[in-house]
Amino acid sequence: MSEAPRPAERPAPPQELLDLLLELASAVQKHTMYPEGHPALAPAGAAVAERIEKLLRERGSLALGVASRQLVIGGAPTDPQHPVLGGLAERLHRHQIGALSFEPGISADEAADLLRALAADADRAGPLGARPPERFPAWPHVHLFSVRYDSLELADGVEGGEEGGPVSRGTELWLGLARTALAAGAAQKTAAAADPATVARAINTHEASRAYEQAIVGYFLQIAEELKTGGISDAPVIRRRMARLITDLRPDTLRRLVNMGGDFGRRRSFVLDASHAFSLDAVMALLRAAAEASDRSLSHTMVRLLSKMAQYAEGGSPQVRSQADTALREQVRHVLQGWDGGETLPEPYTRVLGTLARSAQGSPLSDLWAEPLEVERIIELGLELDVNGPDVWTAVDRSLEEGKLGTLAALLDRAPAGSHCAQEIWRRIATAERLAVVLAADPVDLHLVDKFVAHLGAAAAAPLLRTLVESESRRTRRELFERLGAFGSAIVPLAAELLADERWFVQRNLLSLLNAVGEWPEGVPTAPYAGHPDARVRREAFRLLLRLDGHREDVLAPALQDADPAILRRGLAAAQEMQCPPVAVPIVASRALDADLPMDLRALGVRVLGRVRSPEVLETLLRLASRPKRLFLKPRVAASSPVTLAALASLAAGWSDEPRAAALLARARRARDLGIRAAAREIEPQP
Repeated sequence: MSEAPRPAERPAPPQELLDLLLELASAVQKHTMYPEGHPALAPAGAAVAERIEKLLRERGSLALGVASRQLVIGGAPTDPQHPVLGGLAERLHRHQIGALSFEPGISADEAADLLRALAADADRAGPLGARPPERFPAWPHVHLFSVRYDSLELADGVEGGEEGGPVSRGTELWLGLARTALAAGAAQKTAAAADPATVARAINTHEASRAYEQAIVGYFLQIAEELKTGGISDAPVIRRRMARLITDLRPDTLRRLVNMGGDFGRRRSFVLDASHAFSLDAVMALLRAAAEASDRSLSHTMVRLLSKMAQYAEGGSPQVRSQADTALREQVRHVLQGWDGGETLPEPYTRVLGTLARSAQGSPLSDLWAEPLEVERIIELGLELDVNGPDVWTAVDRSLEEGKLGTLAALLDRAPAGSHCAQEIWRRIATAERLAVVLAADPVDLHLVDKFVAHLGAAAAAPLLRTLVESESRRTRRELFERLGAFGSAIVPLAAELLADERWFVQRNLLSLLNAVGEWPEGVPTAPYAGHPDARVRREAFRLLLRLDGHREDVLAPALQDADPAILRRGLAAAQEMQCPPVAVPIVASRALDADLPMDLRALGVRVLGRVRSPEVLETLLRLASRPKRLFLKPRVAASSPVTLAALASLAAGWSDEPRAAALLARARRARDLGIRAAAREIEPQP
């Protein structure tokens, strides 16, 4: 079973409500510090009244629930560790106030009276909530809800009053919840008063009130938090009481409590916390209430399935109970996190869910394998619930046997983000052997290839390489080439092994791939590929070797002597970049003088020579820039051509101080041809 995800952090109250609470706490504090009539008190009361009125205009109603260290407002609890708000909650709690509600029309004087009452010391003046009805504070637009039940006791004899001695944190919270729930009832001491059924009956019969429900929910939240974090020593007892209470609440009452006056996110957070803490019966009741309150889909068959899991959690063997309990709570969280607002299930899927829900033991899907479509539905179910058991693996294997890998991949694509079930299925089906089968198809499903590459990583390189060198489809080779390049250096050793294949197109493709990576395989000789009889292989070899520092000098001469114009051009470019090493000068000079070569290649050779100062280079440049000398006549400038212009420019740049070059350049500067005159002045010729 995959590890349960961490619950989402509970939303805090909106900032404007937190600002109200902080201002209220500050105003109460001022009334405890300053005497009656102090000039700081009236503005404090007016500010509280003004802020409450503004919020009431925006929201229509405003209620504040009270717990021992938390306040619940706007459907969300405050941080129990907050020093100011925690202090305000403790003050209200000592006054035995379970909730406050505000109505439009509150005045500054009314707010000031409330602040004075709350500022009084509960220990000396007595709690406000403990006053008899005729002395209980009452204002036109502010209503306090008392939680006076000081003598409330549990059926097992543990008292909630001061005389009962110390009680556990769980019992304290439960008694607080019971006091709040029974606040409107008769205040008589009875051992049944804090019984869950009695508390539920009080909540069911209480007139719907936002403040009352906020106070109830405040205790729900605290108890859920304590149970979730293990802060209650008597957790099993409290969990049973909460289960009885929640299951005894009427659906409409439970729906109002779950609603909490907040948005869907807050309701969902409340139920998420409960899924960690409360019993399974209580969790299921809260889930149904949340679905109705939020208008979210919760199919009957899904409820039956979860109920069946709850049965196993309650009545199975110890191991089964533990696994079913964990699985059910996990699925409730997935349902809450994946609600999409009303999606209905297809009929075959519903039939599978129904079969799962009805099955009591053995393989629950054993009757469904006769229907071909159910294989797909079972996988969908596993992905939705994020559970992969024997039936899911059987469905996956059946899908693979039937050659439906593409269908299976499509199902996995639709799985929720972060699905553990989908990851496990991919881990099982994504193998190099299966990728080879995918690559052998015609046409190749490149989307499926990408999925395999994502899950296999470097292990996908070998089948991709084999397909690259073998495939007759240019499109397939191009697509695989791009994907292989992303592996970088990891593919170099694999490519080195395949280079032993003597077929020219295999070697050409592999060398092209190595070019994309920018590495030559260590230990692989360069001569067989630089001297390959097929020019297409040599081109790829020289393209890579001429840009690698460890090989460039060794292959420069062969590249300059190659008969293939593309290789020669690449060699000349490399020689120019390297300032033409001495060993290459005679070769470049001979290629520049070769009348059979294209004129642009010869001109490139001349420019390479122009960077070298040697007698051999001078003789070559003079020969290329002048016509054959007649007897007793001065040398004449050769006819204009790219080679002639390049030679004149090189002479002007590097040999203007040499007598023969100077004489030829002087004649060139007087020539009729503008290009020749410009070249002789070391100016780039105009086209």
